[in-house]
Amino acid sequence: MALYLDNNTTNNRHPNPIPYGTTKVQVDPAFDSNVKILLSKRVMQAILLRYCVPEFKEASLEWICRNAFQGEPAAEAESFEELCFATLHQDSSEVPVPGVKARDFDMVYRARTPKGEEVIINVEYQGDFYEETSVKRVNRAQFQSALLVSEQNGKTFRGQAFEKMQKSYSVWIYVKPTKNLRNGVNLTQFDTWRLYGKVNEQEFSLNNILGVYLDDPANVKTKGIVHFLSTLLNCRSSEKMVDIMKEYDIPTKYFDKEAAESMCTVSNGIYSWGEEKGKQDEQRHTIQILLDLGQSVEQIIHEFHYPETLVHEVVKEQLA
Repeated sequence: MALYLDNNTTNNRHPNPIPYGTTKVQVDPAFDSNVKILLSKRVMQAILLRYCVPEFKEASLEWICRNAFQGEPAAEAESFEELCFATLHQDSSEVPVPGVKARDFDMVYRARTPKGEEVIINVEYQGDFYEETSVKRVNRAQFQSALLVSEQNGKTFRGQAFEKMQKSYSVWIYVKPTKNLRNGVNLTQFDTWRLYGKVNEQEFSLNNILGVYLDDPANVKTKGIVHFLSTLLNCRSSEKMVDIMKEYDIPTKYFDKEAAESMCTVSNGIYSWGEEKGKQDEQRHTIQILLDLGQSVEQIIHEFHYPETLVHEVVKEQLA
């Protein structure tokens, strides 16, 4: 059960092309690929379900690994330790969009709750965080969440049988968000608010969008999904990865430590929150991209909040 796969077996395309006027943090494709493969393991999705989806809050990791994932091979004969790092065979990475070609998703699968209900889970890993407004970010998530509902037409429900529609959870993991968003989890739902009369307010949780914003592990004190992923994805050795997994009661007997070393090696210097030089190099690269996209010096300084001195240095280097 290898953690690392070569580029011939892994889709490295980002699901959302970069629109004009936005930027991205450059990430080594090998690291990005490894993270997505790591997140495809049963126990990693079990952690996400336990901390992000209320229906699984009280379920054990073993119960989730054995019983939650629909359409997976039977797991009765395997030990919990073996199941942890088995790869999920998600239903599809594409969801049809009316009038245009199918939309690529990172991961889509169906999960059965302890109460026997079935929910749709979509997990999106944002290795390259877009410098865009909250409105754009939420709208993009709402669009994909809506597709998970419309895609049920003709499958989960037919005709007017709307009561059979299944609840969906879209979990967006932002590895390196802007400073004001770090170390937190947002939940977006569609609610009804009473404006006039005696009609009661109602909560509709058919669409659930969760933004998981990671941070420097040193800043995350509370145990939970932010602490787990922030620490895991910043590990510099497989031993450190094992330590954080054990802290969250994940058996590591079948964890491929040798393969994990490649991910840790690639991550060195990329997601280091504490090394100022690495941060400045990253900023320089992003500033260069902004200049290439036609952004003015004033926009880069005042709208994207990059240091004025550094921006002028990059401009001077480009003109040299």
